[in-house]
Amino acid sequence: FVIVAGENPDEKTLREQLQSLGGELYAVRSSALAEDGVKHSFAGQFDTFLEVPATNVPQRIAAVRDSVRSERVLSYCQENKLPFPAEPAVIVQRMIAARSAGVAFSADPVSGNRGIAVVSAVSGTGEKLVSGEVDGETWKIIRSGEIFSQPEIKVLSAADAVAVSTLARSCETACGRPQDIEWAIDLSGKLWLLQSRPITTLSLTPDPA
Repeated sequence: FVIVAGENPDEKTLREQLQSLGGELYAVRSSALAEDGVKHSFAGQFDTFLEVPATNVPQRIAAVRDSVRSERVLSYCQENKLPFPAEPAVIVQRMIAARSAGVAFSADPVSGNRGIAVVSAVSGTGEKLVSGEVDGETWKIIRSGEIFSQPEIKVLSAADAVAVSTLARSCETACGRPQDIEWAIDLSGKLWLLQSRPITTLSLTPDPA
């Protein structure tokens, strides 16, 4: 569920919303109007909190809102000549107990090749991969589903990697432009879409194909 800017749900309402999600742990993260645009993503600028128990959700909501005034956000805006963002909405999600997780691009963000999807994966949650603390394994998959390249030691099965690339391309079709997604596979093997946003680096990168 989403708490829009300026909204402050009472304890009873918040408890009911959390119960409707199910589970015992939650992710609390931002959804600002300035975020995830075609040219500027604000990736990692606002605070995200994972594995939050229900009793701590209210304070984490406040912390996400407060992060809009952080020094790093101010520096990002100054560097990119952007106006200072308004208070963000806050998303609360049921936390997925992840067997593996990561990011995927429906087009290669380095070469610009729109025909190759790139999947990066780690064991467990994808927080360390997204923050840059660790490097995940990388798969490259062409639109037919054929694997173009794969790692030697694998977190994902080939079928999982192809499923993630297919999900990224489905997001591209839905959004009308190449997408950068976050995903997780839970302990039962179910694939979850956590986030989708445009690949900002492609705006000046022609397709070599």
